[in-house]
Amino acid sequence: MSVSKYPMYSAFYDILNDDKASFDFEKQQILECINEIDNPFEDKNVFRGKIITPPVQIVESQGSIQSAGTGAKKIFVAKSRLDDIEDNILTPEGKIIDPSLKKQFQTMHKTAIFAPSDGQNIVQVNPGDEVEFGFSIDGPNNNGKLRGLEYTDNVTSRASGNYSYTQSSSNVFQSSTQIPTTIGDAMPIPPSNYRPPKKRIYRGQFGAFEIYNGILREGLLVTSRASLYGTKLLADIVPDFEGLAAAFYEANLTKERKIQASSFRTYQGQIDIYEDPTKIKKRTKADGTEYEDHLGAYPGTSKHGWGVAIDINTRDKNGIRGFNSNVYKWMLQNAGRFNFHSPNWARINGSKPESWHFEHGTIDSKFIVSHKFIFKK
Repeated sequence: MSVSKYPMYSAFYDILNDDKASFDFEKQQILECINEIDNPFEDKNVFRGKIITPPVQIVESQGSIQSAGTGAKKIFVAKSRLDDIEDNILTPEGKIIDPSLKKQFQTMHKTAIFAPSDGQNIVQVNPGDEVEFGFSIDGPNNNGKLRGLEYTDNVTSRASGNYSYTQSSSNVFQSSTQIPTTIGDAMPIPPSNYRPPKKRIYRGQFGAFEIYNGILREGLLVTSRASLYGTKLLADIVPDFEGLAAAFYEANLTKERKIQASSFRTYQGQIDIYEDPTKIKKRTKADGTEYEDHLGAYPGTSKHGWGVAIDINTRDKNGIRGFNSNVYKWMLQNAGRFNFHSPNWARINGSKPESWHFEHGTIDSKFIVSHKFIFKK
């Protein structure tokens, strides 16, 4: 079968703006490959590839696809890259730097489906993980057809920094042990107009050594996907965080159910927040002296810079945020079971009330948190 040809640059422009053009372009390349040489995909049923975007859960109910909720069968979908095929067609995603172009580029990839069996323990896969793929309808071994792409939770290679957990049919998170065992060297302190970041001694599962706030060594931080969009934390506290995430899920406090939390903040990220004019308030002391109150801590001193503090979205099902939300009330009563606490200064009558801020460690009678793995010299 002949394939109509059109200029490569026009084709590439089209695929950045139209999903159908993207599909036609990819199919054309595969067909031309098969027409010019012996079919390299003949009798091939298992393909290697990567997950590009975080899997989204949907459900299939009476033949229709709906958003996740109560329904018959769980289904997960994710944009995926078939390395066996697309290494010869599409530019490696890591070479695209521009964020907007990268987002457009992701849409060029195919949507793969994962439909676990009822009661099956689900291994969470994350962007960058290598998994096995197959075609349930027609694969490229049949004249280049690409229909019914499915991915499996057979992870052949876990991307650096991705932490894994499994989720059973009863929504119980079971933490895995796939945490990095190799820790990188100390990272250089970037130049800035602020004092150097604080230096502390880390004592945990990886040994004891010096670390700097906001520039932790590679391997000390991992990303847990038990939260809504993923949360990067100190590796030592991930089991506690995922225990908190599981309890939060069962409490059913928000529309999405999963906890939404951010944690680690780089040194530069702390500078950006500290200097953000929209986050600076003018205040007056009792003696009449005015001063600037910054939302973030002084750069290089934040608990987020150690990966042991989390900021949560307190919005509950009723749309209420802050200290009156059901999310905050639940956290105040239950987070301590997983070694997370609201420090004294962040409470409603504290010096700097922040309903969203919780820290990991042990707490004393004055609600001051001592961080279990971070110690002063």
